[in-house]
Amino acid sequence: MKNTMRITTALVALAACGVASAQSAGSWSARLGVTHLAPDVSSGNLSAPSFPNTKVDAKSSTQLSGGITYMVTDNLALDVPLATPFKHDLIGDGAIAGVGKLGSTKAIPATLLL
Repeated sequence: MKNTMRITTALVALAACGVASAQSAGSWSARLGVTHLAPDVSSGNLSAPSFPNTKVDAKSSTQLSGGITYMVTDNLALDVPLATPFKHDLIGDGAIAGVGKLGSTKAIPATLLL
C-alpha cells in the first residue's frame, strides 16, 4: 500500500511539472493535495508509578491539505499552508504495548512561511 501511494504521488508530481510556470510579484496561487504526518516518537520511559519500560507512541494521520501563496517579489513569497486537523491516536508501547488506544490529540498547521 505504501509503495502504491508513493508511486502514485511521484506520477502526479511528474504530470504537474508540465503545467509549472514561474511566478511574478503580485501574483497569487493556490494548491490542493493530501498530507501524511508520521510522528517519530521516542517518548522514553514514563515516570513512576508506571511499570518499567512503559512508553507511549503516536499513530500517523493523513488529511486533505492545500495552501495559498502570494508572491511579494519575483523571488520572495508568503505562503499559508491549510489543512483539516490532523488527529493522532496515542497508543501504549513497551510494557503496555497491548493496551491499545490511550487517548488522542489534534494538530493544526498554523504556519506562515516566507
